[in-house]
Formats: sequence, C-alpha cells, structure tokens
Amino acid sequence: MPVINAGDGAGQHPSQTLLDLYTIRQSMPLKKIHIGLLGDLRYGRTAHSLAYALSNYDVTLHTIAPPTLELPESLVAELHRRGCMVQEHDDITDVVPDLDVMYTTRIQRERFPDAASYYSVAESYRITPPEILEGTRRGG
Repeated sequence: MPVINAGDGAGQHPSQTLLDLYTIRQSMPLKKIHIGLLGDLRYGRTAHSLAYALSNYDVTLHTIAPPTLELPESLVAELHRRGCMVQEHDDITDVVPDLDVMYTTRIQRERFPDAASYYSVAESYRITPPEILEGTRRGG
C-alpha cells in the first residue's frame, strides 16, 4: 500500500514537495532550469525537502537567505554529493534575473530564541510584482 509521509517534524516535508514539484512541472520541464530558494532555509523543512528532491533533476539551485538562515551545511554537502549545483546568494537582486522559479518561505518567528533575533532578519527580503516581472530571465 502506498504511503505519503507528511514529514519528520522539523526536518522534512515530502508531501508538500510533491505538490511543489507538480506545480513547477505544470509550467516547465524540470531540466536545466534555475530555481531560487528564498527565506528561512535553515529551519524551513519545505525548502529542505524540495532541495533534496530537486537534486534528482538537472537544475541549479540558488539559495538566498540571511547568513543565519542559510541551508544547513550538511544538506548543501549532500546536494553536492548528489551532483546538484548550489549557488549561495545574500542579495536577491543579483539572482532574480537568472531564475526560472522562485520558491519563497517565511521567516519562522517561532524558531528564534527571542524577538530581537527574529526582527534582525524578519525584513531581509521583500518581493513585489514589479521586481519579479522586470527581473526574470524569461520576461515574466
């Protein structure tokens, strides 16, 4: 009997990844595309699962996060081991023109030890329609 796992707590979220892969695939083939992962990449289990799943395809991952919220080093090492190209960025404007897909996660306030730590990164990035529409490689 097939089982779809909803995750392992704070680490992975495979059922969301199936939906995300399906959504991307509805717009384009999962081949030779550039995918941006933006936001809380340290704690974001949806981003962890998606990155791992995308390592099965010929894609380039662009991670965009504040220094304290980057993908865990162990996950980046595993992605590299699986042959996935990962490029890390801290400035969203540098990478938007190169992206085919932008996957965005929220900054998770509940993961921070105090309000000051959360607010120090809470507004690191802001995406507005003009920035995305003017910046995309395919023109929208």
